[in-house]
Amino acid sequence: MCGIVAIASPRTNIVESLLDALTALEYRGYDSAGLALLSPRGLVRHRAVGKVKNLRDTLPALEAAPIGMAHTRWAVMGAATEANAHPQFDGETAVVHNGIIENVGELKSMLPDIIWESQTDTEVVVHLVSSFVRKERDLLAAIKSTVQLLKGTFALVILHKDFPDMLVATKRINPLSVGKSNTGDLFVTSDIAVIPVEQYIDLEDDDVCVMRKRVGEGDFFAEFYTFRHNKLEKIEKTWKDANQTATVTSIGDYKNFTIKEIHEQPNVIQKSINALNRGDYIPIAQEMMNKSAINIIACGSSFYAGLIGKYWLERFGRLLTNVEISSEFNYRYPVITKNSLTLFISQSGETLDTLKAMEVVRAEQGDFAVITNVLQSTMAKAATRHLLDLGAGPELSVVSTKAFTAQLAVLIGVVIQYLKFKDPRAADILQEDFERVPGLLSQVMGQNYHLPLIPNASSILYLGRGICYPIALEGALKLKETTYIHAEGYPGGEMKHGPIALIDARAVSVILAPHNELFNKIVSNAHEVIARGGHVVFFTDAAGNAEFTQRANSTAYVMPSSGPVSEAFVYSLGMQALAYDAAGGLGCDPDRPRNLAKSVTVE
Repeated sequence: MCGIVAIASPRTNIVESLLDALTALEYRGYDSAGLALLSPRGLVRHRAVGKVKNLRDTLPALEAAPIGMAHTRWAVMGAATEANAHPQFDGETAVVHNGIIENVGELKSMLPDIIWESQTDTEVVVHLVSSFVRKERDLLAAIKSTVQLLKGTFALVILHKDFPDMLVATKRINPLSVGKSNTGDLFVTSDIAVIPVEQYIDLEDDDVCVMRKRVGEGDFFAEFYTFRHNKLEKIEKTWKDANQTATVTSIGDYKNFTIKEIHEQPNVIQKSINALNRGDYIPIAQEMMNKSAINIIACGSSFYAGLIGKYWLERFGRLLTNVEISSEFNYRYPVITKNSLTLFISQSGETLDTLKAMEVVRAEQGDFAVITNVLQSTMAKAATRHLLDLGAGPELSVVSTKAFTAQLAVLIGVVIQYLKFKDPRAADILQEDFERVPGLLSQVMGQNYHLPLIPNASSILYLGRGICYPIALEGALKLKETTYIHAEGYPGGEMKHGPIALIDARAVSVILAPHNELFNKIVSNAHEVIARGGHVVFFTDAAGNAEFTQRANSTAYVMPSSGPVSEAFVYSLGMQALAYDAAGGLGCDPDRPRNLAKSVTVE
C-alpha cells in the first residue's frame, strides 16, 4: 500500500531528495502525502491532501535538515484528509506507517487521556512511543515496548524530537528496506527498486535499523538490531548490490507509465521465451510430472492470469487445475493434497491475502512455487523450491499491463516445458506459436481503439468463450480501473442466463471473437445483443471479420491472426488498449486511478 522513504544524509538539505523519492513511490498510494524533518528548530511536519505534487506546491520554506521521512498514503483507516495523512505527530514523536494495527481499540484504552486528532491506527503508535520515551528516556527501548504491544502488520519509521541525530525503522510482514548511495546518503523505503541506491538490505520481521550520526562528524551510519524473543539484540546484516539502472523510473518520451509499459510488452514476453529456451522452467516442469493436480492462487489481474493458465494446463497438459482467489481460499478450510502443486502469483510479491494463503499451504506441508516480478519480495524469499521471475521490470502504473502478460508468458512457458517431457511434438507446435507473440503484439499496438460510450449507459458487458472468457474478465477490470465505468465480464454461454436482461439501446457489449472453434457460438451472442438494440464492439481477426457481416450497431477491430497460445496475448493487449484509449477520452489518469494502489499489503 503506502509509500515510505526516509533519508539520513551528510548533506544539509534533503527536502528535494525526499520529494523526488516520494514521487517515484507514488504508485503505492496517492490520497495524501507528508514529510517530517529533524531540523535546527526541532521536529517539523507538513502534509497535503492528494498527490505528491500538492505537497510540493504547498510546502512552506523549511530550513535545512539532514534527517527526514516522507509518506504517500493509500487510505485504510480514515478518509483522505490532512488530519489522517502521515506522518502522524504529537509534538514529540513522528511516525510513518504502512500496514494495519489490528488491536488499535485495545491500545487506545491504555491511553485514556489522549485527545485523538485522526481516524488512523498509526496515531496510537505515536502516542505509545512518546509515552514510553518519557518513562525510559531511550528511543530504542520505547520502540521495543511499543512493538511488543502491536498486533497486525506494519512497516514503521520513527523520529523523536529529543533524539535529533537518530532515525529508527522496523517492520513486521510489510516490506521495508535500507539502502545507501555512493554520496553517503542512507535510505529507508518500502520499495528499494525505485530508489537510487548502490547497495541495500531487506529487513526481516522484527529487525530494527538505527541510523545515527557519527560523533563529531556529519555522516551517518546504520546498525541493526532485532526485537525477536522480546529482547533487543544487535545483529549483523550483509549489504547487497542493487544493480539498478538509471531508467527505472524514467517515463522517456511517453505520455504516462501506462502506455510506456504497454509498449514494453513485446520485450517482456521475449524474456520468457528466452527463459524457456535456456531451460529455466525445467525444474518446475519435472516436479509437475509427479503431480496429479495444480492449484493456482492469486488476486485481481493475477487471478485472471491464473484462469488463463488453467485453460492451458488442462487443454494441453491434461492436468487438473484449480484456480482460487487468495482471500477466499484462506477462510474456506481448503484441502491441500500431497499430489498437488500450488502456484502463487503476485506482481509485487507482497500481496497480503496471497501471503496468508501461502501460510495455509505451508502449514499443510504442501508443495508450492512462486511467480512474481520482485525477487526481493516476501513471497520470493519464501519460495524454497521454485521461484519464477516475471522479468517485467518495475511496473509503475497502478493498472497492470506488462506484468499481466508476463504472468501469461511464464505460465505458458511452464506448460510448454512440461509438454517437452510428455509430448515433444505438441510442445514444438505451441512453442512456435508462443515465439510469434512479440511480433503480433507490435501489430496490435499499431491500431487506435474507440469505445462507443452511449449516453446514459449504465454498464458495459465483456463476453468471451473458452480462453477469451477470463480475458473478458480482465478486460472489464481494466475498464473499471481506468475509466470508473461499470463493466462485467461473462462467458458467452451465460448471456442468456441473466445478463441479456441488461441489453437495450443504451447497452454496449465488447465481444472477443478470434476465428477458432468457438467463433460461431460467440457470433450468436453478438447477434443477440444487436437484435435487442445494443451496440457491439467486436474484436476478431481477418477471417472472423469476413464472416461477421452484421454491421448495424457494431464496431469491429481486426486483430492479427493468432493461434492457441498467441490469442490470449493478442486479445489481452486489445483489452488494455481499449481501456487506455477510453480513459484518455474521458480525461482519466490511467497511472493513478482513484482509490487504488499497486501493492495491496492489507487484508
